[in-house]
Amino acid sequence: MFGSHRQVSAVAASLLLLACSKNHSLTIKIITPPGMADPFLLASQVRVTIGDKQTSSPVAAGHFSTTLEIESPTEGQQTQLLVEALDGAGQVVGRGHTPPFGLSLSDAEVAVYVGKPGQVTGSDLKIPDDAMTSAQGRKDLAACALRGRRTSPVETGLGAIIVSGESEGVLLSTKAWVFKPATFQILDGGTISKGRRGAVVLPSADATLGQQALLVGGAGAGSELVTQTEKFDPAVSAIKDVWSLPSTEIGDIGKPGMYQPAWAELQDSVFLVAGGSTDPASDAPSGQAVIVKRFPAVSADMLARVGVSVVPPPGDRPTAMVVPRHRHTLTALSAATLAFGGLSLGDVTAKKPVAELFFPERNAFQALTFMAGEPTSRRGHVAAKLKNGLALIIGGYSEAASGMKTVLGSTLTVDITARTFVLTDGILKTPRWGSSLHESSGELVICGGYDQNGQVVGDCEFLSTENGQQSRPPSLLPMPRAEHLAIPLENDLTLLIGGVGSDRKSVAALDFYTTK
Repeated sequence: MFGSHRQVSAVAASLLLLACSKNHSLTIKIITPPGMADPFLLASQVRVTIGDKQTSSPVAAGHFSTTLEIESPTEGQQTQLLVEALDGAGQVVGRGHTPPFGLSLSDAEVAVYVGKPGQVTGSDLKIPDDAMTSAQGRKDLAACALRGRRTSPVETGLGAIIVSGESEGVLLSTKAWVFKPATFQILDGGTISKGRRGAVVLPSADATLGQQALLVGGAGAGSELVTQTEKFDPAVSAIKDVWSLPSTEIGDIGKPGMYQPAWAELQDSVFLVAGGSTDPASDAPSGQAVIVKRFPAVSADMLARVGVSVVPPPGDRPTAMVVPRHRHTLTALSAATLAFGGLSLGDVTAKKPVAELFFPERNAFQALTFMAGEPTSRRGHVAAKLKNGLALIIGGYSEAASGMKTVLGSTLTVDITARTFVLTDGILKTPRWGSSLHESSGELVICGGYDQNGQVVGDCEFLSTENGQQSRPPSLLPMPRAEHLAIPLENDLTLLIGGVGSDRKSVAALDFYTTK
């Protein structure tokens, strides 16, 4: 028997799952956005689905109760629970999936966040300080979703790893944290050897090992760049040992290093990391590039070997990239990976190419020369691959000789094979840079950023992955946010984390986008 009772509060509720044959219970903790964003306040009905079983019950003033029988569950049986809030017209106004989990013939608990579909809603979760006792905002942090083993079926990921970053008035953090959707908690993720900002952390998984990640690049205090990578492996026995330094041959990206580099996934758990800055104070661009991947095991004791390989510069230039770039994008396409923008007016005046291509088979970059003139360079934009295989460059800013920024609401559609581009003005209702982008249900979701006046933007806009056009009206964020990260998770949620708010101070709150 599956029993459910929602105890209404601004934060959470609970669901009770009872396997009658074994007389054990699985408690489902329902997490809702705080305040009036709670979708159950708009609901007249709740629909609960687990496996091939489904039940519906009325909701009154946010309260509901329901039961559902599960016949003879087996230990470890994989399932997923879906909770939906429906309004009087039968429209889904709230939805939440648990991550896939195995049933246990003993008492257990799993959580599910129920948010408004197609919107970002808030939570009471916040990034903790190093002591794990109070909230502390972080900007310039690193985060990624952890992946389970790439088996069939694929193993469920642990959640998201969140690393370091900086806050006002405090030293760079050496802490890492894990967001675990199954319990909706922020847990201790161990300690890295050196605090850093502007790094990237990338997942590593194959058929043998999963849940690992590699921390690459970034800057320490001042202008010091960090070249040594660090590996996260939660499978070790002690929390103090979850972070380790790979050997120099597979763990150092080389000098000078990269602050705020761009990255793109070339194939499963193989990433290109390129560009960024060589000096956080001056924004001097970097032309460095590395490949981050799991290296082939050469013996039984090296199964966990992960690391970086440096993309070598050709003989006719000092850097791997054709042009050093900062605040650019990398977009993995079928023929090559497009590096676009990140150039200042001075670079453009010097006739440096606005775009270049990375060819994995050659392990080299090559300038992209367009058929009919060069598009205007932009920085701080976002980019994605459309369903037709073309790249879409969105927003960002251009710079005048005076240094004044013109924030852009236009898009560029780039065909690297035909070497053409199409400029489309006015796609974004609010021109912006420093926003986040993630893909969900056929849409590109662009959230937050800075507008022309330097104000932090408080909404998301939605573009179709079919044609790059607006797919629906903008939707408000729980709070304005810029230079943050959007991390898609495995339970139809995307985590928005870090960055700065309207006061330009670092943000501690965790927000979530629910798939529409």
